[in-house]
Amino acid sequence: MAEERRRYPRLRCHLPVRVYPEGKPRVIQTLTKDLSVGGAKIVTPTSVSDEVVTVEIDLGKHQSVRLHAKPVWSHAIPNSEQFYLGLSFQKIPDTIRQLLSRYLEYLSSRHAK
Repeated sequence: MAEERRRYPRLRCHLPVRVYPEGKPRVIQTLTKDLSVGGAKIVTPTSVSDEVVTVEIDLGKHQSVRLHAKPVWSHAIPNSEQFYLGLSFQKIPDTIRQLLSRYLEYLSSRHAK
């Protein structure tokens, strides 16, 4: 089994996310597959290069977080024209980190029930 290298545990969740590639006019609207304070796995219609992107994750109740993220891996989804994309969040402000951490704790407690 592969050794887990993530600093933060990931929670499986499907949240709306918008990806804004740097210097490109398009916006990719998609979903997370999992999320942590340090990164996310999302579904994308194209493989994104290693450029830094801005992601906006919808946390519900009219609340969202906007983060800079670096794509760290991309895998084609079998029998699909889409890709899984692993993102590592970059330079997260403490207020955003705390908000995201509280939200993940909330989701985790709901999954445990």
